Amino acid sequence: MRGFGSLRVACAFLALLWLVAPGVAQEAPRRIVAVGDVHGSPGAFRAILETAGLVDGSGDWIGGDSVLVQTGDLLDRGTEIRALLDYMRRLERSASENGGRLVSLLGNHEVYNLIGFFDYQSTPLPAFTEIAADFADESSEKTRKRAYKEWGAWSRRYRGCGTMTKDQWMALHPLGFIEYLEALSPRGEYGRWLRDRRVVANVGGTLFLHGGLSPALATTGPSSIEKLNEAAAEELRRFDQDREILEAEGITLPFSTLGEVYCAMAHETRAEPAGSLSPAGMLHKRRLEEISGRLPSTEAWLLLHADGPVWFRGYASWTGEEAEEGLDKVFATFGGNRVVVGHTPQMGNILARFEGRVFLIDTAMAYADVSNGRPAALEIQGDSVFAIYQDARTRLWPAGEAEPVPEAPEAPEAPETRETVGTAGTNGHGQDVAAAVEKAAVPSSDAPAPAAPAQARWLGEDGNPLPFATDEELLEFLATAPVVDRSTVGKGITKPQRLVLEKDGLRVRAIFHDVRIRRTRHRLATGEMVLYFRDSYENNVAAYLLSRLMGINNVPPVTVRRLDGEGSIQLWIEDSYDEEERNKRGSKKALPVRVRRRIDDMWVFDNLINNIDRNQGNMLYDSSGSFWLIDHTRSFARAERLPSRERIRRCSRSLFSALKELNEEDLTERLSGLVDKFEVASMLKRRDKVVQILEERIARLGEDKVLFEYGSPDDAVSVSYDRIEIPPKPGEDG
Repeated sequence: MRGFGSLRVACAFLALLWLVAPGVAQEAPRRIVAVGDVHGSPGAFRAILETAGLVDGSGDWIGGDSVLVQTGDLLDRGTEIRALLDYMRRLERSASENGGRLVSLLGNHEVYNLIGFFDYQSTPLPAFTEIAADFADESSEKTRKRAYKEWGAWSRRYRGCGTMTKDQWMALHPLGFIEYLEALSPRGEYGRWLRDRRVVANVGGTLFLHGGLSPALATTGPSSIEKLNEAAAEELRRFDQDREILEAEGITLPFSTLGEVYCAMAHETRAEPAGSLSPAGMLHKRRLEEISGRLPSTEAWLLLHADGPVWFRGYASWTGEEAEEGLDKVFATFGGNRVVVGHTPQMGNILARFEGRVFLIDTAMAYADVSNGRPAALEIQGDSVFAIYQDARTRLWPAGEAEPVPEAPEAPEAPETRETVGTAGTNGHGQDVAAAVEKAAVPSSDAPAPAAPAQARWLGEDGNPLPFATDEELLEFLATAPVVDRSTVGKGITKPQRLVLEKDGLRVRAIFHDVRIRRTRHRLATGEMVLYFRDSYENNVAAYLLSRLMGINNVPPVTVRRLDGEGSIQLWIEDSYDEEERNKRGSKKALPVRVRRRIDDMWVFDNLINNIDRNQGNMLYDSSGSFWLIDHTRSFARAERLPSRERIRRCSRSLFSALKELNEEDLTERLSGLVDKFEVASMLKRRDKVVQILEERIARLGEDKVLFEYGSPDDAVSVSYDRIEIPPKPGEDG
């Protein structure tokens, strides 16, 4: 793996030491308690610590000699960032003064903030506005106006790096935002404290960190926890030094985002005509080129690499065989015999995996109000491991051993599938469409783990998040909630209807298709003759089911429902606009890489399902930056020819793997009642052609230029092949 090998050499020159190094295994404490991602939710954090007996009602330490480990991601998502950081620093002192210890580690969101990247995907601008407000003071308006004036002069120097209007800039720099950046800088009190955190700790033989220790890291990265922590700290230290140099020369401003740093450096390091620079000018340019080469990179930076300690997600998706080999390698390199991580949400319950060798402790506590996330803590006493919730304490390991304290209540059984999706009957051919939707209740385990709970992107008619934790819950609502309003949607050949559903005080909008056309021969408006033409609501359901089978999660949930007749009902994406509208707005900004990657996978998926009607009206963007695919009624016809083979250029590794594993048995089972055996056979032939195109491109261009990973830092940033850039923010061009 590129990047990690050079870190071994770099580590040899590092002199940074941690006086009480958490990377060194000490004698096992009597009691260890670990808490995962807090994300700006100090109330939930304090509540679970009080339940665990570590703090009293005032939040002061009463845990004696216990060790509390917090595995990172204090920042973003939630809005009480300042209060949480203040409490963490206070608790650290309180624990130390009373015989205990707080070990606080870095997560990927801390890294983002420290390098000047603000992820408006996971933390929308209104949330950042609330976060910034806690840092504002009586002089903030003057500070912001002065900063805008400085930015204006900077943007004139680096044309193309800042083409916002004043109103747009002010919206993206709310009151207190400049002070927030200063507080997180190397000069700020919170910035200094966060930079003193490490990425991994060995406490009594258990390894704690945010993301995970990958086998690739164990093979080619730093060879010990101490060196790993040193390498991560060095990346931030050197970046801070480089920023200081750039600010001193006026190339960047103290409040420049990472994207602005990259843009300015691109101007400074662009090619100059031969002989146009003096010797001094050449030396200066070479110095800037060296700095440019050290800027944050998803390939070379330990803290941004998908296999790095704050980003790795393999523990949540590994098979038992992968875990046996991978964990043996990790423990042989880094020591320990057990690993505890956050990062990948488990939606309310701590998960033990691989016979107690791995524990996943991010229980989405920041989303407790809108989902089934809840505060939780992991407790380790000797060889016994427990999960602590506010209403229960349950033994996780060793499994099956008697436990005198109350067990956590069992999760309610899922409703019958027919009740979940509605009893819609058959599709007119004696085939049970409702049975075909059964697989929609639980998304494929191959789907990439979301960076945030899915319900955070499902909005009701009022624009507020819907309280559905799973596809299953939303599908049940779509299938059963009474229709209180309906109207014809202006766009679309098939004239679908927009419905308003209301149940238990919850109003949700949905789109209803009831078109059902099957023809042996059909001439399109373009004049093209199509054989075995299909334009049917059933295809919407089939596309949704297949998308989940393939690990694609940006097709909104859809099921079948009978109104005047049978049709498909799909969640309406609120606060969204389509590609046509984006073009009408005159946006010339590059799409963020997370969207470009979704589009790459879209073309692969469309060729697989023979979607002949992908157009600007069924490609949607919502206010959070998510990209959605809707309206697949003209898909799944028998044609073996690929409808848009020239669009197949890149593909996610997960989708490429799913393509190769796709088989007739899985398709027939998943899509029974929706597509026939001839359509399945044609789909598999199209699959073979898609795989062949991708394999030929891999052979010609190299795997890294064709295949990419989801769940990496790249998902939230725009990326070239060797470094990251900031995605355009709302209202920003360029």
